[in-house]
Amino acid sequence: MKDEVQLQIFAAQAQVEALTDALLSYSAGLLFSTSLWRDYQLNPRALSLKEQVLGYESMQVYLITLERQALTALLAYLGEHLPYAALRYQVVPIVQIGVIGKQPSD
Repeated sequence: MKDEVQLQIFAAQAQVEALTDALLSYSAGLLFSTSLWRDYQLNPRALSLKEQVLGYESMQVYLITLERQALTALLAYLGEHLPYAALRYQVVPIVQIGVIGKQPSD
């Protein structure tokens, strides 16, 4: 197995368009997926009035699996293209990848 990691980027809704455009423009032909999350652990004073009433902030989470050696270049690229975004991220090692269950035959 390759030395792969999953880069998880947490973006506020106002940052989604710019981040998506930057990832789609990345020269390495990066593959990623996104998911809408509700973040319940934020400072209520930092939330909009609507988010304060709902009790959560809507966040778009980007999941990007790549080789560890490519991580630094991607983070540098995003820093150049989104210098004021202040995006939170974390890197999680991929310990195992597999398939559960029998694959359907063609």
